[in-house]
Order: sequence, then C-alpha cells, then structure tokens
Amino acid sequence: LFISKNKQYFKNIMHYKNQNSLLEHIDERTHFYFLSRLKEKYGTEDLPLDLVKAVDFFCGGMDVITEDWIAGNMEESPNNVIRWLIDNIPTRLLKEIEDTESVCE
Repeated sequence: LFISKNKQYFKNIMHYKNQNSLLEHIDERTHFYFLSRLKEKYGTEDLPLDLVKAVDFFCGGMDVITEDWIAGNMEESPNNVIRWLIDNIPTRLLKEIEDTESVCE
C-alpha cells in the first residue's frame, strides 16, 4: 500500500492538526460515505439522530485507530487495521447501510 511504502511522510503529516489535516480529511470522507448511504436509503436529508451519532462515534474511533497506527510506525498490517475498523462499525449503523452497499468491498 502507498501508506506503508511512505511511512515517514505520513508520520510527518500526522503531526499537522489544523484545518485540512490528514485526519480531518479522513473524518470528512468517512462521514460523507456513511451519511450518503443513509440519505440514499431514507431518501431524505433528515436522518434519525441516533444514526447520525453512530456515524460520529465510529468516525471518532476510526481517527484514533488511524492515528495510533501511523504513530506506531504502521507495524500492524493494513488489512488488520481495516478489519478492526469494519468490525467496530456500530451494529445499528452496519444494519442500516448493509441494504445499500457492502462496506467490505
């Protein structure tokens, strides 16, 4: 993977915590993905608050796992990190998006 081959670069940019940081970008894209799938399913911009909070919860945890992985010199395989993330999607959120698209593909 690109990240694994460029470890030092990603460790360096992980130190940048302001607007347009790597984690902010990952968080925004992940929020966009989940909220888009949910809006597609519900056909509305107004989503149940518990689903929005499930997205917030997952994205926050994903940020921590990603930051820890990069700070830890990416010793764990990317496939393991991806598996951890997928395995920790809140159950309610996972059930809701399973109808629209598989997150494992």
